[in-house]
Amino acid sequence: MIADDGVTPVLMDFGSLVRARKFIATRQEALEQQDQAAEHSTMPYRAPELFDVKTGSTLSEKVDVWSLGCTLFALLYGYSPFEPPTESSLVGDSIALAVTQGQFKFPQGTNYMDWGAKEVVRRCLVVDPGERPSVREVRQLIEEIITRMENES
Repeated sequence: MIADDGVTPVLMDFGSLVRARKFIATRQEALEQQDQAAEHSTMPYRAPELFDVKTGSTLSEKVDVWSLGCTLFALLYGYSPFEPPTESSLVGDSIALAVTQGQFKFPQGTNYMDWGAKEVVRRCLVVDPGERPSVREVRQLIEEIITRMENES
């Protein structure tokens, strides 16, 4: 977001801020986490595991890695990966379905992103949190991309 002065960037949407690791022991806890995510987080940026929280699962910081991938996509292209501007008819269940299936596309003609941004987004937006990188792994990937760019210059 941009502040009222039209210049100052403002971070927002910390409504889903919770402990990094939360074991879900009961169905009631699962439903509470689902309800909390639905009430306090923006659907197109919400990790797939928050749409149908499973009993016996652990919600981790990989939820934030997913949101980071969505945010990076939006910074690069100006819209959410799960709300493309040409398909504005996507609402509610359609967004949830796209998110839970990891269905997104990079816009055509964006070869200027070959420096590695798409690779970072693609790695962050893996539906299975077990296959999604950790925050440290994302940082390492970005550092490797920066090193590769410096070596190519």
